[in-house]
Amino acid sequence: MAKAAFNAIFNIAAALIVGGFLKLMLDFKSIIASVVVVIMGIYLMLFITFLAIKIEREQNGR
Repeated sequence: MAKAAFNAIFNIAAALIVGGFLKLMLDFKSIIASVVVVIMGIYLMLFITFLAIKIEREQNGR
């Protein structure tokens, strides 16, 4: 169950990053909004990655 949740959140983070870049390429008027969306996607992706690593280490007893 947790693995599927992490995968879903990771996919949302990837969609935020790609969507932010796409918005940046198509609409130069909202550069700040596009950059914020990309940064939030990267932050979410890093957070989920580190959380998954932490949970995996706890399960393996390290």
